[in-house]
Amino acid sequence: DAIILLDNDGNIQSWNRGAQVLFGYHPAEIVGQHFKVLVPPERRSELERINQLLLEQGAVRGWITQRITRDGRQVTVDLTRTLLRDEQGNVIGSSAILRDITEREENALRVREMNRQLETQVTQRTRELAESNKELRKRQRELEDANAELQELDTLKSEFVSLVSHELRAPL
Repeated sequence: DAIILLDNDGNIQSWNRGAQVLFGYHPAEIVGQHFKVLVPPERRSELERINQLLLEQGAVRGWITQRITRDGRQVTVDLTRTLLRDEQGNVIGSSAILRDITEREENALRVREMNRQLETQVTQRTRELAESNKELRKRQRELEDANAELQELDTLKSEFVSLVSHELRAPL
């Protein structure tokens, strides 16, 4: 995990090895810079909301967001920010703990896409089966009609044979 200590103005005061690995900055390059250097421009407005929640609640946990690395890549992180206080209770800064969840989020996106594809396939197959079932019911009705016709013909044949048999026996 990247652990970053910030002063009250949001300037980076401490940068651990996890932060160096995640973001690619050596501590000498980043310490003293404002935290927003790690925030993509389209996400800068969320800093105000996080700071507001931080002051109201003392901590912000589980904030899923994007941050930007030294080489310009965006990574998805799970951010936890906590106020730091001195012995008198005065706010002296905050800590930011960031966990890279980019791979987890990409996997979740792949799972959602696979589920969407599977749902599409199931819907298509259900339609095909419904159409096939409709055709089978139609064929079944045709066979039932043909069977009824054959039974009627069999009855007529039996009556004819009986009549012919009677007519042939009577003169004899």
